[in-house]
Amino acid sequence: MAIRVRPLTSSYAQGTSGSLLANDETLRRCIQYVEDNKTVVLDQIAKGEQYTFDYVADESTTQHDIFESIGKSIVTACLQGYNGSIFAYGQTGSGKTYTIQGASSESTKGILPRSFEFLFAEISKFKTRHNHTKTSPGKSTFIDKTNDLATDNFAEVEFEVKCTYVEIYNETIFDLLSTNGSTKL
Repeated sequence: MAIRVRPLTSSYAQGTSGSLLANDETLRRCIQYVEDNKTVVLDQIAKGEQYTFDYVADESTTQHDIFESIGKSIVTACLQGYNGSIFAYGQTGSGKTYTIQGASSESTKGILPRSFEFLFAEISKFKTRHNHTKTSPGKSTFIDKTNDLATDNFAEVEFEVKCTYVEIYNETIFDLLSTNGSTKL
């Protein structure tokens, strides 16, 4: 489980007087990070309670860093035959869509497009290293002749890629990959 703390947006960073909130000495940060990149400490109300996660991304963490720390290992596990899931949870405006989808530039694209690029690049690398036959739309079979050439014991590998991209809002599930808008599931 990971946590990402997004930076203040420009509208939040500007106070009603137009001055930057960062310059307001009456305000203070309510979350502190421990150097291990796994622990956060809540100040003020929680009186220093600590929470430990598998990964903590602070405001300066880039989209690339998020993918390298979270997404890449999930996709690698999928390539080894395991199911993978990336789940974003948080209140409205907390940065879920930005983290998952990102924006249009290379540096701001999210974990989902980076995961797909990595997944299909790895499948393509595997394809070029091994004999490849197309078995049906969306499925490919690879004969891996590197296992045991002396006994002709070939391993057959098949990749089937399925993706579900949903949003749960007010206890209703929406299919975000639907071709006719966000369809309720």
